[in-house]
Amino acid sequence: CQHQRTPYRHHAGIFHQQTYETSSIRHSRRQRTAHDQLPVGVKRMLRSSQELRVIQTPLRHYDKTQNRLSLSAHASPPTQIFQLCLQFALITEEPLLEATLDLARFQSPQARDIAKIGLANYFAGAVMMPYRIFLQAAQDERHDLERLARHFGASLEQVAHRLSTLQRPGAKGIPFFFVRVDQAGNITKRHSATRLQFARFGGACPLWNVHRAFETPGRFLRQLAETPDGARYISLAHDVSKTGGAFGAPAHRYAIALGCEVKHAATMVYADGMDLDTPHAYEPIGVSCRVCDRRACHQRALPPLDKGLTIDQDLPKNLPISIRCWLKFAGRFKPRF
Repeated sequence: CQHQRTPYRHHAGIFHQQTYETSSIRHSRRQRTAHDQLPVGVKRMLRSSQELRVIQTPLRHYDKTQNRLSLSAHASPPTQIFQLCLQFALITEEPLLEATLDLARFQSPQARDIAKIGLANYFAGAVMMPYRIFLQAAQDERHDLERLARHFGASLEQVAHRLSTLQRPGAKGIPFFFVRVDQAGNITKRHSATRLQFARFGGACPLWNVHRAFETPGRFLRQLAETPDGARYISLAHDVSKTGGAFGAPAHRYAIALGCEVKHAATMVYADGMDLDTPHAYEPIGVSCRVCDRRACHQRALPPLDKGLTIDQDLPKNLPISIRCWLKFAGRFKPRF
């Protein structure tokens, strides 16, 4: 089953640009005071050429005619800083963004515009959490998200996402995967430096602990998991819901997951006390029902796309099917035993 690449998916794969890390260094030296977490370069930009207003407004609005940036007063300080850095990238790093986009050969203007926002987001994260400083802090703190968030004036989601991008040649961090889901299981943000990949269409595996994070707001959930290819992971999940800022305002409810293969577990404070050596401690998970080979999964919601099926009307199950493995050979399907 082939799907046409949408503008929203076509921009994947253009990140991890060394150029962005290098450029962001110019703006990432920080002044550590209790009331001021803005990168020095961004403060200089504000003093010299921009007017910043924090008012009741959509999350971020830049008026080019007035050269004025407005941020929502309801947003948290880390969100305000991130949005400020993002707009800073769009204003001051336009040549760098456009040069990178020219190399990508997008199929539509919409895909190019989406990618530009993504690159600006990457730049903002690099300004708030400079690569080498953040990498060293992550190692020193054993990837404690809360400590890193306090140290860099960032949110848990921003820290987790940044951890998944630390794969610069010669200065690599732990290869993490990062994902954000909504209550329906839709993946709204993803990044993986591991073998673990995420479903592009439909929901993620219901056995993954990220879905249970909505039930325990404010708590970290730990999980040992094994995928059908035999890879074993430690996964950390946390609710990151955001209020609307006023009574009756709609809330944004998400949960994030951050994880790595268990061979790196000793570098994570969250692995302390977990039984990493017992096979039964690992919960069998998959990517999505549509591409999962597990035959006896008690949470299967849909049959796999590439397997033969046997329908059994007399055997009650979640789905009235049994999965057969087939190989396509010489244009014909033959059973595999």
